[in-house]
This record gives sequence, structure tokens and C-alpha cells, in this order.
Amino acid sequence: MSTKEAKKEGDCKKMIGVPLTRGVLKAQRDRLLEREALGKMLPLSSENLPQGKKRGRSPSPRQKVARRLPNLKTKEENKRDPLLCALRGRREKLKMRKEEREKKHKRRLRALVGEVGILEGGSVLESTAKSYSKQLNKFYDFAEKYGVEINSAEVMDQALVDWCDMQYLDGHSHDQGDLMKAAVEFKLPSFAKDGDLKLPRFRRTLKGWRKKAPSQTRLPAPEALVFALSGWMCQQGHVEEALYNAATHSCYLRPSEGHGLMTCDIVKPVRIGGMNQHVLVLAPFERGESTKTGQYDQTVELDDVRLPTLGGLLCEQAERRRALKGISEKQDTGDVCLWSFAAGGYLKVWREGVRVLGLGHVLQSPYQNRHGGPSRDRLLKLRSLADVQRRGRWMTTSSLRIYEKPGRVQQVLNQVSADLISFGEKCRLNFAAFISDGLKCKARQAGADRT
Repeated sequence: MSTKEAKKEGDCKKMIGVPLTRGVLKAQRDRLLEREALGKMLPLSSENLPQGKKRGRSPSPRQKVARRLPNLKTKEENKRDPLLCALRGRREKLKMRKEEREKKHKRRLRALVGEVGILEGGSVLESTAKSYSKQLNKFYDFAEKYGVEINSAEVMDQALVDWCDMQYLDGHSHDQGDLMKAAVEFKLPSFAKDGDLKLPRFRRTLKGWRKKAPSQTRLPAPEALVFALSGWMCQQGHVEEALYNAATHSCYLRPSEGHGLMTCDIVKPVRIGGMNQHVLVLAPFERGESTKTGQYDQTVELDDVRLPTLGGLLCEQAERRRALKGISEKQDTGDVCLWSFAAGGYLKVWREGVRVLGLGHVLQSPYQNRHGGPSRDRLLKLRSLADVQRRGRWMTTSSLRIYEKPGRVQQVLNQVSADLISFGEKCRLNFAAFISDGLKCKARQAGADRT
């Protein structure tokens, strides 16, 4: 090290007045050498003299962006700047989300006053939370009936054991016990798996209940019976219900997923690049509503070889619904329902069709359509087991086994007349014509009503 550089190191020590490490001394020396070089290169003035760092507030994101772009001086230029536009967009979105959330929820304390928090309650669907409350109230009614005072975890455990015994004697399956367990853990978190309180006898009781009374799974709805019902619905003027009925079977949809569809969820094919399939998007992330299993942005390709016109029919239905609202596809912001009927209205029509066609001994719930789709595809060898699981959005193969039962499809069809099966097959082959004519007729009626 030269004498000049050693002197500068001494000056640094005097200036700071504290013991310095080798790394800090090197940094101070480099800074002084840079200042000396800057003074030789530039004329001495207040602009190029090294300025000390001022203490104060840290620069805002807008100031940081402005420092990166010193040439943008006017407001018009700042408005056109992409970085500033992105910053403004983030702030506006944050403000919109804040206003939207405060409209739904009042800003106040909840958990500290014994209530369920906003995010805590959002861990399950609203309908699920209501079923938990209803189930727990049944237990409280049971305790009140028999004069049981629940003042400890031990008494709670014993009372739940007796409640399960009574439900078992009433003929219920273990599903009631599983629902009670979920309700207790949600409403009383201390009894949850990671909680401080335990219910050992109740858990052991549920294990015995599962062995003595296994849950009854639904039979799959055969394709012929699904289209027979849809054909009857078309005949009665319930065209949308008929299309919905066929779509839930073909796409393996849960009833809640089908009823929650919007017009923008039906995606048209892109003719360029080989993407020539209609697509159904379930639970888009932007809407903030997940599926039953808490998933977002799930996709179902409308590629059913048994019903190849389904994608076009759903697009036709979406266009008709948008036309009634007076908007185009580009103006669709996701607030137009794909169906004009409510869930209760469809269920009423479905039950009436089952009664008229005499199918009450094999069809008890529209949920059987979700069982019938995968069972048909496996029976006819249209999809592999992995493809069926992916299309049905089941997380595990054990869940898939509950729905995929091809042998049961043939058992159900053997209990139905051949004429009804033939009628259902004819409805499937002419389904596109039935639905298109029915939708056009409804559009003409809607136009006449407006005039």
C-alpha cells in the first residue's frame, strides 16, 4: 500500500472514530478514490461534488420509478409511462378490493367477542357451515331432551356416544356421525385434532358405526335414461333443463358446479394452432368462488364422442342469454348466468320426469348423473382410468372408485323396459335438433314478449 493510500485510511479512522474492520476500511478507501477520480474528470462545482446521504423518509414507489426515468417530466408523459401505469393499476385494484370487502363485512372485532372470524368462516362453504350448525343443534336438542348438562369434555364425549347409538337405532348410516364430527371440530375448535380437548370414545364409536352401517352409494344413471329424461323435458318445454341434464352427465359435473356456470365459462375453440375443442372453465379464480374441494380454474373439455354437439349447444345457450341482457361476448364481464332456472326449479322438473317415466326405483337424485358419466365411459372403453379421474377432478383413486361402476349400469338397464331404452337412444341421436329448435322457439317467445 502506498503512503498516500495509508494516509487516506488514517483519515477514515479519524473521521469515523470507531474501530473498523478490514472490509469497511476497504470500502471507505474505494469511495475516496472514486471521489478523487471524479474530481479529476469533472470541473469542480456543486453539481458534481459527492453529496452525503440525507436522513429522512424512504422514497415512495412512485419516486423510485421517477428516478429510473429522469427524462419524463410532464404529466402527459407520466400517464403514458408503462411502469407508472402498472403502479396506478395496482393501487386502483387494491382500493376496489378494499371497498368490495368492506361492503360485505363490517370492520370490527369478532374472535375476541366469541364470534367466528371472517377468514375462519371462509375455510368452508356457506352451505357447509349452515349444515354444521344444523347438525350441532340436533345434538343440543338431544342433550336437552335427556337433561344432560354438558360441563366438561368427558360429559361431552359420553353424550356424543349416546347420540350416535340413538341415530344408529333410528336407521341412519355413519354419514350422520361423520357430519357431527366435522360440525363439532368446526364450531368447537378445542375438540379438533390439534386442540387441547379430546373425544376418544366418540372417535371409537364412529369407527364401529362405519363397520356396522356402511354408507349407501348412489347407483350410476345410465346414458339412455338421462336422455330419456331430457327428451321428456324438451317435450314439456323445459329446454334449458334438458340441456343442463345432459351436460352434467357428459362432463361429470356436480349439481353446484352446473348451476353456478356463467356465460363466459363456455370457451369457444381457437381454429388456429389445433385448439379446436370447446372448453368448460369451472370456478375461475377471478370470481373468488372455489369448487366443493377448494379448487380454482378447473377445465373440462367438451369432447364427448357420444354427444359431440354439446359444446356448440352450450355456446348457443350462452349467446341467447347474452342477447337477452343486451350485451356482446366482448362485453361479458362474468355476471350473466348460463341458466334462467333455479336449482329448486330443475329438481322439481327432474322429479316429475322420473315419476312420469316410472324410473323412481332406479333414479333418486340428479347427482347420479355424475356417477353415470364415468361409468359409461369405462363400460364403453371411451376413456382410460386416468382420463376419467382427470375429467371428474377427483384427487385420489379411492374417490374415483365410488363413482366408476360400469357393471352397475347394466344392472340398472336390466330393470328398465326396452322401449324406454330405445326412446332414450333416439333422443341422444337427435338431441342437437331438439335443443336448437327449442332454444330458437324460446328466443322468438322472448322477442315477442319484449315487443
